[in-house]
Amino acid sequence: MSSPEYTSRDQVLKPKARRLLETLEKTSRLRGYVRRYPQVLLFAETVKEIFILVGRLPSLELVTLHRLDIPFKWIFYICSQPNISLGIVISACSVYDLVELPSDRSFNLTSLSISTSNIRGCMPAMIQMTTLSSSLRELRLDTSHTWTLQDLFKKHMDSPGISLPKLEILEIYAIDLDHLEFFRSTPNLVDLRFKMGVRLELGSSPIPVNLLPKLRRFRGHTPSFKAFITGRPVTDIETADTTGFSYMNNLGADDNIAFEDFSPNFGSSVDILSLTWRNCTRNQALLQYVSEQCPKIQHLDLTPTVPYTKEELEKRLQTVKGLKMLRSLRITSLEHVPTVRNLGWERRQCEALTSEGSPHLVSISFSSLIDWNRKIDSKTWTPSGDGLPVSEMFARSGTYGDHGYMTNLPNLAELISLQDL
Repeated sequence: MSSPEYTSRDQVLKPKARRLLETLEKTSRLRGYVRRYPQVLLFAETVKEIFILVGRLPSLELVTLHRLDIPFKWIFYICSQPNISLGIVISACSVYDLVELPSDRSFNLTSLSISTSNIRGCMPAMIQMTTLSSSLRELRLDTSHTWTLQDLFKKHMDSPGISLPKLEILEIYAIDLDHLEFFRSTPNLVDLRFKMGVRLELGSSPIPVNLLPKLRRFRGHTPSFKAFITGRPVTDIETADTTGFSYMNNLGADDNIAFEDFSPNFGSSVDILSLTWRNCTRNQALLQYVSEQCPKIQHLDLTPTVPYTKEELEKRLQTVKGLKMLRSLRITSLEHVPTVRNLGWERRQCEALTSEGSPHLVSISFSSLIDWNRKIDSKTWTPSGDGLPVSEMFARSGTYGDHGYMTNLPNLAELISLQDL
């Protein structure tokens, strides 16, 4: 933290608070003590001085609170400073001592993220704060508590006018049919993210297009595609298949929508440009659908439920070659050791994808260990990633042949440059 007026915390903190802060920095045992007993007078005094300091930094943009026990009044204090527009991240905190929010007070919050924190008693005030923050651009609430979500939706539905005119990113656990009018408060929302695998009770009809008219990025399970993607200018999708049996609010394998039920571009009014699909149980059908119905896609990230053999992957890459606009491809399906022989095979697949498929490809990955990259004006694919040290080890001491025997090999860089591997 720095500004022209406050270049050092020593200029702001009172002597007792400063000495305690210095001690806390040196002693982990004492830090654990004050976390268990946050009402300790000296610690409370230090927290007070720190938040006063924070409130005097006019250029401050983000405050992250992690593993703290703090009274809500200090969050209220920094959020209500008239000359500061900032974001707040609250992670693994305990917030206590509710403060009554004045109805005529406005806040300059630009983002609010709350995760894995004990703030139930203060959550209504935090939600009320969002209705008084017309500058809010990001809101992330990592909670599955129904009453908390309903309170959020109802407060904004009951708010006069548009309460979140600048909100662009919203990440919440779920929403139901009774609270869809909440989205009238978010006319400029472009990025909507739901908890993956959670059942959304939205009925069988698409949500009216006049809600979320600018939505471009969507994260959620396939049953919600019809509700949120149909008729909207969505270009980026992140989703996952669900395995196992459905249970209460959780989706199961029977909830995965068949690809023949989708219209082109998953119902979007524009071309899909980016698709991320985790735990894909129907990868071959997905690739076929994408090659036929999403021809302009530029970024494809697919993680199958079970790994492929090289032969299975090669068969699927034949379908991928139909995507002529592709720029990056991740099919993290191989679990083979990145030996020089396997690197040679991967490199040949990269070359075939650019020569027979998309000439725009610059990034490819077939596993979580190796990434392949090239410059757009070059034909040379270069490996990188966590698996390279393993490859270098094999290159120095030899590598395994087709039957597992060690054979002496030259330098790795020489090997991967050979055209006949």
